[in-house]
Amino acid sequence: MTTLEPEPADVVATNLAVAARLAAGATTFVFFCPFFAYFYLRSLSEVRAWPPPGVDPPQGLGAAVMVLVLASSVALLLAARPARGWAWLPLVALALVLGLAGVVVQCVEYARLGFGPTDGGYASVFVTWTGLTAVFVFGTMLWLETVLAYGLRTRRALPRADDSDDALSLIRPRLGALAFYYVYLAGLGVVMWAVLYLA
Repeated sequence: MTTLEPEPADVVATNLAVAARLAAGATTFVFFCPFFAYFYLRSLSEVRAWPPPGVDPPQGLGAAVMVLVLASSVALLLAARPARGWAWLPLVALALVLGLAGVVVQCVEYARLGFGPTDGGYASVFVTWTGLTAVFVFGTMLWLETVLAYGLRTRRALPRADDSDDALSLIRPRLGALAFYYVYLAGLGVVMWAVLYLA
């Protein structure tokens, strides 16, 4: 092992689980703002159509972003399940690639929008909400990359196969906490997608 944990593994696992839930709660408050703004502005809109004419987000790109983020969260959830050995590494790498692809597709969607944040209430909420989602997914991918790097570094540093269980006992709680948060974030993304693209 390259570093020693300052606390027992079970305490670390509990701390990470609590931290992931606190992060999910804080994220809820951040996303509540555009959610509230959407329905408030919609109720005040004098235009019968919502979104108004000329403000049409690309449906295909929006769906692609959502599918990539959902697939990424499912891959991470599968990686966090208890399994023998280092079988979680390819799933974590897949989750990382899919999540980053979702952020890239979101950027491509912005390049193809025919409207901007100053084109009315719907447009401003759309850009804010999807932008926040992309930023939070990207931040989660940074967190995921650190867990992946930690796992790869730990695997290379193991002198014996017997040490594998000890190393995994330190990595599993990190994966579990990250998977909880990311699945929660993906769920918020589904709500966002349904409200902005389908409602």
